[in-house]
Amino acid sequence: MVKIGVRVLTRQGQNFNKRVLASIIHEVLTAVVAEYNAGQLLAHREALGNEIKRLLIDRAMNMKISLDDVSITTLSLLSEEENSEKAEQDSSSGIIRAQQGDNNWDKLQTYLTLALVVGLTILLSVQSLMPSEYLCYIIGVFATVWIFGTIALLCGLFGTYRYEKSFSRHVGRFTFLCFSIFVLYVFFLISKPIEPPTSSLNPPSPSAPSVMTIDSRALFFLALGLIVLAGHIYSWVMGCRTGSDI
Repeated sequence: MVKIGVRVLTRQGQNFNKRVLASIIHEVLTAVVAEYNAGQLLAHREALGNEIKRLLIDRAMNMKISLDDVSITTLSLLSEEENSEKAEQDSSSGIIRAQQGDNNWDKLQTYLTLALVVGLTILLSVQSLMPSEYLCYIIGVFATVWIFGTIALLCGLFGTYRYEKSFSRHVGRFTFLCFSIFVLYVFFLISKPIEPPTSSLNPPSPSAPSVMTIDSRALFFLALGLIVLAGHIYSWVMGCRTGSDI
């Protein structure tokens, strides 16, 4: 087995995920080293460094990362004892990563189940508070999201292909977004001040035609809704960039 170290210099102040760069470096080194045997690696160090540099810069540019310099710092052969220790470390790391991935996936399915069940319970509880003229549209949108959420849950629990897992992740994120906005809308409904009952003996006097206005309460919840939307979209985009949602 070969021990190889690479120094990568990036532009100062550049904002990117370090895990993305580490993943790119690992993939490029693995691909390049696999094309040579141990003797060739030691004999053609300069050519090896140039090829690694070219591939790293190209892959990094695809991820919007600019690299200033790439160079090989160490290149040596490991002894049999070091090879054995390295294999054990890789095996242990692989098991830990697999367990962490399974735990994260189980959490995702649990949260998706809670969002579907709790969302339906809230809808049935506050149905009387919703404006009757828009009730059919609200229920229609809720039913559409709920059905797709259940399909995503089934794909996540029983799916074996990668596209099924990806579908479950993306639809699950969209379901969480809709659930958050729906809960915020429920808060808006229950925060409406209770109007005092009017006496039938003193009917309200006719007033001038009112102009539609948005009160401070509606503006407050609208601002919260925009914050929730921005937060979910940011998390979604970062998940796609780092590869966790692909």
